[in-house]
Amino acid sequence: IFMFAPDGTYLYVNAAFAEGVQHKQDDIIGKRIWDIFPKEEADKRFALVNWVFENKCTRDIEVRVPRSDEDRYYLTTAKPILDDHGQVSMVVCISKEITDRKKMENELRYLSTHDILTGLYNRNFFETELQRFQESRLFPVSIIMIDLDHLKQINDLFGHATGDDMLVRAAQVLKDSFRSEDIIARMGGDEFVVLLPHTSQVQVTEAVARLRTHIQNLETPLLRMSIGAACGEKPCLLSEVLRQADDAMYQDKASHKEAERE
Repeated sequence: IFMFAPDGTYLYVNAAFAEGVQHKQDDIIGKRIWDIFPKEEADKRFALVNWVFENKCTRDIEVRVPRSDEDRYYLTTAKPILDDHGQVSMVVCISKEITDRKKMENELRYLSTHDILTGLYNRNFFETELQRFQESRLFPVSIIMIDLDHLKQINDLFGHATGDDMLVRAAQVLKDSFRSEDIIARMGGDEFVVLLPHTSQVQVTEAVARLRTHIQNLETPLLRMSIGAACGEKPCLLSEVLRQADDAMYQDKASHKEAERE
């Protein structure tokens, strides 16, 4: 529980609030909100308080409290206290900690967008991003399709644990080979895809060459990939670019099989 004056000065805080922000009560009361929180966080909190002063209405907001051990989250209800003239003399806030709920929400959000085994984005997230790219002005857009060679044989000969390890290693190679803004996803099974914004045909060719070099430098002879790429230089159907990349990947896989037969 804590109370504010119109200028953001703390008129009162209880022991629970002081413990939550890792300050002593006496070090908070009489100080302004910017003395306790970083500017961005303080501005957000004061905007709520100021709104309540101006509108004379109760309002709820979720807030984050940065801490040295672990950030905490609270649901805060800010209520105006009126004087005899009907003006807001102070705002009293009551906060309920919701850190565990926020952790669960973040975990569920992560699970809905990521592949559990590899930590890459999942197919659902990729398809959502593909549609977003389609509607944006991020062209040229390139797509790279990747298939892990011989995963079924690896699973059959060495067990699924080894196969899973190959998938994790493949994911790490992809992370090391592409930019932070590129969308790397596991489509399912042994298939991966990379969505590259603002990437021309020349640039995606260089990206594929870089990926092949990283694969060759690995000390993991079982890890081999078939790769295909395509580029939409101008606004076009990205589903068609995806199909072209997929076709190129299967052509690469066919060449690998031909080389193995020889």
